[in-house]
Amino acid sequence: MLNKHLWVIQSSWKPAGERKAPKDYQPGKLRANWQASVSTPEKSILDIRDTNGANTIAGITKVVQSSTGQNLYLANNLPYAGRIEFGYSTQAPAGMVRVNVAAFQQAIDKAINKVVK
Repeated sequence: MLNKHLWVIQSSWKPAGERKAPKDYQPGKLRANWQASVSTPEKSILDIRDTNGANTIAGITKVVQSSTGQNLYLANNLPYAGRIEFGYSTQAPAGMVRVNVAAFQQAIDKAINKVVK
């Protein structure tokens, strides 16, 4: 099933010069749809926008702080989130999640190296 979704993402990719924002583009909608949840992944799509990310970050932070010792999920259920992650956007050509996971791992490695030395 995952391979099918990846094929759809790859087949819809276009070079950066050919990409344009859709007519119904709503700045901040993708950002606002990042949702943190405990125990089970969130499955809803929010009909809100968060152009600077402050409300989204505050909501995620609240869930993270109250989830100690539990399974934590971060989801974005907008149908185009996968395309954006895999290079469709000129605003985030390297994706969103992969870039932050790599940065997080680097921060962890740096912290471990400080303790080990």
